Amino acid sequence: LKARRKYETGLLETFNNKKTANQAVAGIDAVLPMLRDNWVDTLLLQENYRRKGVFCRHCQYIDLSTHAECPKHGGPLERTHNIIEHMLHNALLQGVDVQYLQQSLEQYGYLGAILRFPLTS
Repeated sequence: LKARRKYETGLLETFNNKKTANQAVAGIDAVLPMLRDNWVDTLLLQENYRRKGVFCRHCQYIDLSTHAECPKHGGPLERTHNIIEHMLHNALLQGVDVQYLQQSLEQYGYLGAILRFPLTS
């Protein structure tokens, strides 16, 4: 338990440093587009975090919107009670390092992403 806490604290420290250097984003609104574009290196998730959303069975597109059609090809979007499961699926397909944290990530919107490349403004 002590080792786990130390490990998570180190992860959050790395995340904060990367965020300062424009190489990390926090909150589902910022993480989703980065995941869709394959920019995520490490995904930090608070255990038991859930959100409703929509997904496309054909191209794996995921979003929080209530759109009925996939913006990529116009196919139907399906609703889900837990878009986090779909995010995890996409992350694993992309080789993303997924880390579940027991510590509260509330200040980051319950999830964050360390990016493969820094964001340029």
